[in-house]
Amino acid sequence: MICWKEICSHTFKIQVCIILTVSLTRLQMLCKYFHNLDVKGKALLADETLLQNIVENIHSIHNELCSTCMDINNIFGVQTLMFFVKALTAGVGTMYAALLLKNELNLIAGLKLLTLFHWIVWRMFCLTMMAYLYHSILQQVSGIKKIIHKILRKARGQPLRATLRIFALHEMNRNLQFTVCGLFSIDLTMIQMAIASIATYVLLLIQLRAS
Repeated sequence: MICWKEICSHTFKIQVCIILTVSLTRLQMLCKYFHNLDVKGKALLADETLLQNIVENIHSIHNELCSTCMDINNIFGVQTLMFFVKALTAGVGTMYAALLLKNELNLIAGLKLLTLFHWIVWRMFCLTMMAYLYHSILQQVSGIKKIIHKILRKARGQPLRATLRIFALHEMNRNLQFTVCGLFSIDLTMIQMAIASIATYVLLLIQLRAS
């Protein structure tokens, strides 16, 4: 029988990862291009008007990419929260079931455990992938900020310095953050939180069972 819930769930994960990967790729290309400007700084600084126009274009594209990433985060916030809760409950249930079945190890119990662990590994992998993509996007944005300040130190013309200062000020005030419905941040610390939560709830269930 086709499980439409699982199909929809997997479609959501793939969809979010593809969209985030496209955004990340665009940011990486922009960061690389901006880095090349810094490397070729001496030659480009000879024509600061051209460099100023390039920086303005990069600023505009970067703003659009950051806005797109925030829109993605806002659009898929509720689904991401549901996916996180599902992964958490699956992790708790799987670990607790494994502890209950450890004393009756046989072929059937082993297959049950294998099936349970397959699902928790898959869900945690998908969660880690999403967190990694969001984390990588933030790293690229941070890289852009560093390059801005490097070029700013080399620039001499006031129009170019003014353009770079505006870019730097905009990035300083942006404070780009990805969250799950504003409850907690989506980054690699989310995975640590998930693992800690699973361990805490499993221990709590063991204590309740023992009492």
